[in-house]
Amino acid sequence: MDLIYTEPYDPIMSIKELGYIRNCSIDVDLGTVASGADNEFEIKLGLYENNIKKGALIYDESGSEIGGIVYGVKVDTSNQTLTLKCKTWRGMLKDHIVKPPKNEDYFVFDGDANEVLEMMINNSYDDFIKAAKSASNIHITGRIRYKDILTTLDDVLSDAGGRIKITFDGERAICEVVPAIDVSDKICLDNDYGIPINAEDSYGYNHIIALGKGELKERQLCELWVKEDGSITDNANDNIPCGLKLRTYIYDYSSVESLEELRKAANKKLREIGAIKNLEISQIELNLEIGDIVGAAERVTGINMKKQVTRKIIKGDIINGVSFLTTELKVGD
Repeated sequence: MDLIYTEPYDPIMSIKELGYIRNCSIDVDLGTVASGADNEFEIKLGLYENNIKKGALIYDESGSEIGGIVYGVKVDTSNQTLTLKCKTWRGMLKDHIVKPPKNEDYFVFDGDANEVLEMMINNSYDDFIKAAKSASNIHITGRIRYKDILTTLDDVLSDAGGRIKITFDGERAICEVVPAIDVSDKICLDNDYGIPINAEDSYGYNHIIALGKGELKERQLCELWVKEDGSITDNANDNIPCGLKLRTYIYDYSSVESLEELRKAANKKLREIGAIKNLEISQIELNLEIGDIVGAAERVTGINMKKQVTRKIIKGDIINGVSFLTTELKVGD
């Protein structure tokens, strides 16, 4: 890793590189919002090692996602150290809220993920963070109201098979959606790895009655069931759970606009409150990116499933320009 630092960012001036950070310790936390990642990084170096100021940009010349802007500087004269607190490019996406267009209730999107991303960014970062111009060939759809870009992408890309990729080209941070890499047929993380695994297997609701707008018999109604194989159906004759196996949840959504919207909301709610089969695995050292997919299994519960990489923590030292880093991944929600 070769970290370059610049003068404090000025939107009307060209970015001026000042040099490399040759000696420091670094702690980077990248990931989805749900994973708990703060999408920041911290660099500690000698007090007079480099002349790095608040507002400076730091990025990895090799093209990794490590990089961002210095938002805080802490000096400790007793230890002769300077600590830089930095927001990553991914963290900047979390800071931008997408608003509905004027006189509209929602920001509605339906199209190629990179085109949607460009509409969301909409020159909100002084032309500094840009969406890639190329097509992602990943279609996303939805509608949001005052929601940040990162959370929105986290929500829609996991189902669409995509992930976020961000690189810095020396002038701008280029954000794009690319296909997630599925290595579940090659890598299955299980008890044999000797790594911490948190697994949960428990009953939940498998039937939802969703009530939309209207009164009495005129009220919108959507009814869904979860079958044994985990699929969701609205067909009451489709081998649905019954008797002691049936667990029903009433979902009141009177502000819904359409029956299709009610159905989508009911489907999402049923997945949230349904049977829990979950695996969380941490402390994995694999060369994967956030959003990539691995196999995961736990013998006691018998759970075997595909899970996304949701968090990436990189720590270590750079000494005389040589990196001594460890990467820890978290797999699961």
